[in-house]
Parts: sequence; structure tokens; C-alpha cells
Amino acid sequence: MKHHYYPRFAVKRWVDESSLVQPYEWAPDSANDPIRVLKRKSPKSICSELDLYALKNVDESLRYHVETNFFASKIDEPASNVLLAIEEKGIKKLDNIEKKIWSRFIVSIPARMPETIDKRGISYAQNFLNENSAEYLDSKREGDPDSFFDFAEREAPGYVRDTILQAIPRLIMSDDVVNQLLHMNWWIKKFHNHEILLGDRPLLSSTDQINAPCAFNAYDPRHMIALPISPRAVFFASHSSFTMKQFKKQGEGVIALRP
Repeated sequence: MKHHYYPRFAVKRWVDESSLVQPYEWAPDSANDPIRVLKRKSPKSICSELDLYALKNVDESLRYHVETNFFASKIDEPASNVLLAIEEKGIKKLDNIEKKIWSRFIVSIPARMPETIDKRGISYAQNFLNENSAEYLDSKREGDPDSFFDFAEREAPGYVRDTILQAIPRLIMSDDVVNQLLHMNWWIKKFHNHEILLGDRPLLSSTDQINAPCAFNAYDPRHMIALPISPRAVFFASHSSFTMKQFKKQGEGVIALRP
């Protein structure tokens, strides 16, 4: 099953008259143009990986639980309705329930990225298990792996990854970061003379994102996030009203071409 780490309802805003998306690839080391034009694709085929959220060590009926019973039904479907509301009545007219749904959707974006699961998540689990491995080391038999993490992977392949996947919904449903977002200033910047591209790691942040795509720090009072919601509109949020006022003053060209 294809699992979308950025949902189709959001990507569909960029389809052309043929209901396809025009993808580009950034190749900074290219001897020619660093922007490569790729073959057009459907929203279903991009921002996705096969079985990204599939559980292994569970009954087959629960294999796709995280995707179908959490991301699809509890995050993406409600957020798609809120995005329609933003487009129809504006960000300022969202009610409290709609704002909380949108906040939770924003929180879900970095949590569902492939790097979060297969790099940062696995690395965290490896460090945690190895730092708490005294009992394992005391009882380790000849031929057993040197580390508790490697032992766990040998005895139950995929169990650690399953544990990470099952923890993600609890993290997203926690109100801690969601409430921080609710207290930020929200605004929409509309573009009349420029079209905004959507990246496959779409949530932009004033946090260093090199090793953590889409990550943000909602507790930093100087922090700001940005999410393109259509080729002509970007959602912004910041704790600082000064930052909001400064961005609102800037011309659309300055923001659209900002590195």
C-alpha cells in the first residue's frame, strides 16, 4: 500500500488541467541547470512510500492500522475540511475546533516524515536500548550480539520500528505542541504575481532542518513556520506579532523568492 507522508488532499492544489502534478528535482551539483523537469505524475504517486506505516509484528488485520485508522481518518480527512474552510472563509474565521484540527495536522507533518521513522526514530531507539542494556549484557550468551538493539532486531525483526510507529499517534494526539501552535499568530499570504512550489518536505521553519525535515520548535518565542497551501497562498504562524507585521509588509516577490 502507498502511504503518503504528505497527503493527497493537499498536493491536489497543484494539479494541472490533466489532474497531474509537474514535479521538479533540485540537483545543485549538476553541470547544467540545477532544476530538472521530471515526468508529470498523479498526486497518488508522489510524497509516498510503499508500506511506510505498515506494522510487521502484528495480526494481518492490524498491519495498516496507523495509516487507515489514524493518519487517513483522524488527521488528513478532518484537515482537508479545514483547508476548504480556510479557502472559503479565511483563517481568522476558523472556530476553535477547526483551529485545533489544523494545529494537529501541522504537528503531524514532521512526525510522519520517512526520516523521522527510519533515521531519527531508529537512532533514538538504538541509543535508548543500548544505554539501558546492563541486564542484557549480564545475561548475554556466547554468540549473542554485542548490543541490546542488535539482539532485539535479531530476535524480533521490525519490532523496534513497530514501536516507533505505534508511538507516533500518541505524540501527535498530545496537546502539548498543539496548544503552542494554537497560541501563535496565524496568517495567510496570498500571491498574485508569483506561483509557489510545494516541496516534498513542505513545512518550512526557522529551525535548522538539514537533519530533521519539517521539524519546528513551537516553544521558541522567535520561531516561525510556513506551509504552502496552494500555488497562490502560504500559511504562516509565529509567536511574535512583530514578525507577523514585518512579513505582512514585505512584497510578495520578496517572500516568494526567499531562499
